[in-house]
Amino acid sequence: GPAPVPPLYSQDDAAQVCQQFQPVKLHEPQLLAGSTADAGFTITTTNAGHMLGSTNVLVEAVEKGQKVRLLFSGDVGRKNLPIIKDPDPAPAADYLIMESTYGDRLHAPMGDVKTKLAGLVKAVLARGGHIIAPVFAVERTQQFGGTVYVPPTNVPNISRFAIVADPQMATFAMVKGLKPRQEPPAGLGAPGRVGWHELLSADWEKAFAFYSALFRWRKSDGHVGLLGAYQGFAAGATTIGGMFTKPPTLPHPFWLYYFNVADVEAAANRVEARGGQILYGPLEAPGGAGIAHCADPQGAIFALLERRRRKAIGYSVQRGPSGAARDK
Repeated sequence: GPAPVPPLYSQDDAAQVCQQFQPVKLHEPQLLAGSTADAGFTITTTNAGHMLGSTNVLVEAVEKGQKVRLLFSGDVGRKNLPIIKDPDPAPAADYLIMESTYGDRLHAPMGDVKTKLAGLVKAVLARGGHIIAPVFAVERTQQFGGTVYVPPTNVPNISRFAIVADPQMATFAMVKGLKPRQEPPAGLGAPGRVGWHELLSADWEKAFAFYSALFRWRKSDGHVGLLGAYQGFAAGATTIGGMFTKPPTLPHPFWLYYFNVADVEAAANRVEARGGQILYGPLEAPGGAGIAHCADPQGAIFALLERRRRKAIGYSVQRGPSGAARDK
């Protein structure tokens, strides 16, 4: 076939452009470098209502007393969405440069969209087809009530990440690699990897509704123990963690990550030998696993997990400073 078309720019080029970004305020005209009010370029940003920070850009060019106004439009959001402000009305312009995804179509009311989408899904499933849907994780986080601390950001040639919080203010990060993996990902029980993800929430049922909508997690095994209901959750067919409503003695919700170790007692000794602290354990939880809750020398909380045998999550009888003893 024909030779591939070389790209107009590379990831390195994009990374260098990001270093030139400067914050600007909405609705306030900004003169570009080298411009004056009588000659040059002025830009004004308005809210596009697509996701937090999305804007339309009005460029006004002045030369020899003549002014030309160009409006650059990206995705324009819908009205009456939770969290996201409604888009501003488009300012007057001589020329409009717009994204071609929607062309000249108007957004239908959300109720009509949901009804139409349900009909399309049923029709595709009825004929044995498959549905491919784009997912914009940060935008979905905001619409479901989350908060964005660090917007989508590139680590050049490695990954793209964002740091966010759920509606109960438990912080987590989302990441996507920029290069295809050269080897299959390590399993959930691989040494040194996170083997269990645990959310201590203000209200686990509300938390699960948020994460299931965001990541399509589903409920797995769960039961009631000393600290109330403990709900496991799965990504696809694999149970990867659990969540429960935290004790009132804990000041705020947070994620607790359990790192796989071959011997929890030996690993706990290494924690203390290197200036860390053991908050709870080590102990053998009722399911047979060895666990310990720890803090590193700077106070970051983490946990150790020795998988002696796999079992659904539960609570151990003893309670430590974290108030969250469980079996794995």
